[in-house]
Amino acid sequence: MCWAATQVKPIDAEDHAIALVKYENGAIGQFEVSWVFRGGMDLRDEVMGTEGTIWINNFLRTGFEMYTSGRRSGVKGLIT
Repeated sequence: MCWAATQVKPIDAEDHAIALVKYENGAIGQFEVSWVFRGGMDLRDEVMGTEGTIWINNFLRTGFEMYTSGRRSGVKGLIT
């Protein structure tokens, strides 16, 4: 399922889109892209799974943050 539109920018393409993807194995993916964020472009990457989460905020800081249950990797907590 996907939705895209030109909401703010005077361009001949979409400046905003949202999608949900359901894979054959039952996993669900989601993305949102936008050029309409007030104050600049919002660019983040997030990956979430049953054992943890990794996220990167490309404009506000360097590096990545990660949380894991510790069941597989031996690491538990927030890493910055």
